[in-house]
Amino acid sequence: MKTNIQRSPSNQLIYNTITPLLFTLTSFTSQASEFDEMVEQHNLSVNQQIELTSNKMDTLYAKEDLNTVEEEQLFQLENSLDELYETLM
Repeated sequence: MKTNIQRSPSNQLIYNTITPLLFTLTSFTSQASEFDEMVEQHNLSVNQQIELTSNKMDTLYAKEDLNTVEEEQLFQLENSLDELYETLM
């Protein structure tokens, strides 16, 4: 059973002001936690892509002579790697 507590007008004003702020803070904290999880998952995915791209580049760099197609592929991998690093949050 909920008991009604009489509040003075000034206390009621404080209560009416603080209650929504507390709700907003709780909601914000929850959203921030969800956002942190999303950023962490994104960064893990990007780091995996960076590792794969780096491995492909290492394979091409290890070759003595690159043909035109391989040189173009290496150029594209370098650009892709730059873009991946830029997307890390």
